[in-house]
Amino acid sequence: AREVTQKALEEFRAQKNKPTDAHVALVLPEAEALIAHKHIADLADFLVVAAVDVKPGAERAATVTRAAAERCPRCWKRIVPDPATPCPRCQAALAAKGTAA
Repeated sequence: AREVTQKALEEFRAQKNKPTDAHVALVLPEAEALIAHKHIADLADFLVVAAVDVKPGAERAATVTRAAAERCPRCWKRIVPDPATPCPRCQAALAAKGTAA
């Protein structure tokens, strides 16, 4: 999945976009898609993108578009509806540090 995604991300970056602005739609063979769905929460971090959708298909493919969400003010991923509110992951990190979100 990473190889296919990296090729698609190269084109996205060539258009002066940042990977953290990327929304990746992955098509993977069924067995790989099942594994990816089990780890969907970590897949975006692994691929260093804002969001990932996975669908089963005949062969591996990736489509990269600009994420529609706003940037988290802490991690800069485009995954929040309001740019003044940190994403759930950052809220948890701030709460663990004892810092208010």
